[in-house]
Amino acid sequence: MKNLVLHDVSQDSAYRYTGITTFENLAEVTRDYPFEEDVMEKAAIHKQTMMSQQNGISSFVLTLRISPNAEILEDGESLHFTFDEFEIRDGRSKCAVVSMLDPEYLEDNWVRVQVFVLDQEKMNRL
Repeated sequence: MKNLVLHDVSQDSAYRYTGITTFENLAEVTRDYPFEEDVMEKAAIHKQTMMSQQNGISSFVLTLRISPNAEILEDGESLHFTFDEFEIRDGRSKCAVVSMLDPEYLEDNWVRVQVFVLDQEKMNRL
């Protein structure tokens, strides 16, 4: 089971949430994700660019589709999404970079995440 923690969350519709999460949490969630070869090639380029910038890693937006049977728990101003199935819809190559970074680069970095709690068929119709 995966556990994504979103902070500063807004619920944009019955199935769409937007918030931010740490690079650490994102790396943990996506550790075993089957990134395609072309995504990994783009990720290598992004990583070189990010590591050469003086202010480090640039922010980006990630879109995830998680299974509709996900458990969603509220914890103060955060939401915890626990799920077993997910798909990265947008932001794959930059997400792949995060999964490749050493732990010291994960600290103090955040990413904006849009989460759709839908099955694949419904997501494709959007």
